[in-house]
This record gives sequence, structure tokens and C-alpha cells, in this order.
Amino acid sequence: MVDVELKVGGKIYSGWSAVRTQRGLEQAAGAFSLQLTERWPGQPQRWVIEPGAECQLLLEGNPII
Repeated sequence: MVDVELKVGGKIYSGWSAVRTQRGLEQAAGAFSLQLTERWPGQPQRWVIEPGAECQLLLEGNPII
């Protein structure tokens, strides 16, 4: 399984149930969507990600978006 992580504000989020990315020569920026469960394994509280927060999408530790 490929390791996909979302980095927001120095925190790493992972454990997605589905991932979709879009990159193209005609696009100025890439796009992505992530599906997740209501709770993450080992996390007692929900993660809060603020709308508009700067982020990076990492594939096997390498930034792709």
C-alpha cells in the first residue's frame, strides 16, 4: 500500500480510506480529495483542519501537491 500523508501546520495526517489526485500540464495547481473515517486509529479526538489552511500532500514522504 502506498503511504499518503497530508501535512497541515507541521502536523501529519494519514490513514485515508480513499485518495484521488489530479495534476496536469494545463493546470496551474494540482487538486486532491481525501476520504476518511470518523475516527482515526490511536486518536482519542477528531482532527480539526481549518478551511483554507496551507497544506502539502505527500506520497511516500515526497511532496506532490
